[in-house]
Amino acid sequence: MKLNFFLKFFLFLILIFNKNIFADEAYVFCSDKDRNWEWLKINDEYIKVSGFWLEEHLNENFSIFIFKLENSESEIQNLQKKCINNFGEQFIYPQPSITFSHKWGVFYLESEKKIIGNFSLSLYYFPFTRSRY
Repeated sequence: MKLNFFLKFFLFLILIFNKNIFADEAYVFCSDKDRNWEWLKINDEYIKVSGFWLEEHLNENFSIFIFKLENSESEIQNLQKKCINNFGEQFIYPQPSITFSHKWGVFYLESEKKIIGNFSLSLYYFPFTRSRY
């Protein structure tokens, strides 16, 4: 009986903490170079995008969270225009929201092989934040 409980609990923990790849939606917020941010809303509705999260391991010690959109990359450009129109020229980074986390994720521009915006750099589960422009 105890073994069955621990097995179920262990499987539950694996599902909760497995962040390698999962399909999802992400709410979008806009940020500037100084990490000021605002939720992106249209008619008081939060903007959501579809795609999937990846935890990209930069090496054996560091990783960042990347959101790849299911639609074309032109969607990132459209989001960037909405950010600038709603919050001003300094809010140039549309960013995906990592639910229930203080970490900053980024959109990945596959055609240019680069990320845009502010991101959290994870080191052994201790986040250090950096900006990349």
